[in-house]
This record gives sequence, C-alpha cells and structure tokens, in this order.
Amino acid sequence: ATPNVERALRELADDPATRPETKRRARRVVRRIKRQTAASAVDRAIEYVYVRWPADYTDRHEARTTESDTRTTGEEASGGRDATGLTRDE
Repeated sequence: ATPNVERALRELADDPATRPETKRRARRVVRRIKRQTAASAVDRAIEYVYVRWPADYTDRHEARTTESDTRTTGEEASGGRDATGLTRDE
C-alpha cells in the first residue's frame, strides 16, 4: 500500500464524522498493512558478519553449525593465515 492510502485510512479512522464500524475497519486495514510491511522487511533482511578468522564466526554460531572440522574453519587450506597473510597470533 502506498503512504497516501495509509494516510487516508488513518484520517478516516480519526474523523469524528465517520461511523464507528468504518473506523474499526480502517484501523484493521492499517494494522494489516503494517504487519505485511514488517513481514516483508524480515523476508528481505540480510545478516552481514565481518570476521577476520572463519573460526571466529563458527565459534559464535555453533548452534547453527553442524560441522566444526578444519574444512569449516578454512585453516587447513590457508595454512593458518587470514586474507592479509597473518597468522592468528600475529
């Protein structure tokens, strides 16, 4: 729904000349618009996480991770170095 439609519904619901049943219906429609907008935003949400070491992400998200071997952390393939070429202790 466009902001104009939502604004018109709010004005209708706040207008003293509007019948009570019409006010209730307008408020219900506004609530439905808000719920659908929120649900749509959640569906499009993307989580960005920056970690220097892949193992840091794995450690923080263990509940979501089913594997914790060296393939998941990437340390075996990288020789224990991050993208900058530094080791974890450097």
